[in-house]
Amino acid sequence: MPDDRASSKPLGPASSLVFDPATGHMTLRGIPVWLVPPEYHAEMQAELEALSGKAAKGVLYRVAFRSGRRAVEGLGLAAPPGASEAERVARLRRIEEITAAAGHGLSAVTVGDLEKREVTMTLPDSLLARLHAPSKEPVCHYYEGFLAGFVTAVLDAPVEGLETECRAKGDARCVFRTKAAASAPV
Repeated sequence: MPDDRASSKPLGPASSLVFDPATGHMTLRGIPVWLVPPEYHAEMQAELEALSGKAAKGVLYRVAFRSGRRAVEGLGLAAPPGASEAERVARLRRIEEITAAAGHGLSAVTVGDLEKREVTMTLPDSLLARLHAPSKEPVCHYYEGFLAGFVTAVLDAPVEGLETECRAKGDARCVFRTKAAASAPV
């Protein structure tokens, strides 16, 4: 059997997306991925909302939460016990390169009070918001859950995420915030 690393080829000069011709699979920074258009997610969300109403948000949030945790685990970004605040902040800020590398667009992460687990991610051009506009409510449940799962895993402490601004409702950008929670979603 061929060595997967030897047969893997980067897609593009600075890309971290790797195609393995022996299996036909791709990885992004070592994590298996599929390439699907954002419309797939938007249509899945619309169908879930049609079937289950507001409960769809919880489903999408929890699935994305687990995805955020898996990203941290797969990339080895969990902060070790005794890590400095600067090290924790650096690990949290890695989400910026992950959102860009995964094609979700440029984002900016600001870390506030780590004791309160306050992290803010700004996504100026969410494709989910664009595909769901116009809306009376925030629609980017995926990013809300992903950020919460990512922060929970990096800090090894539960957080909850909330989208406080959303382009789908006419805001200039999408903004997601985390804060300490009593427990993480299942």
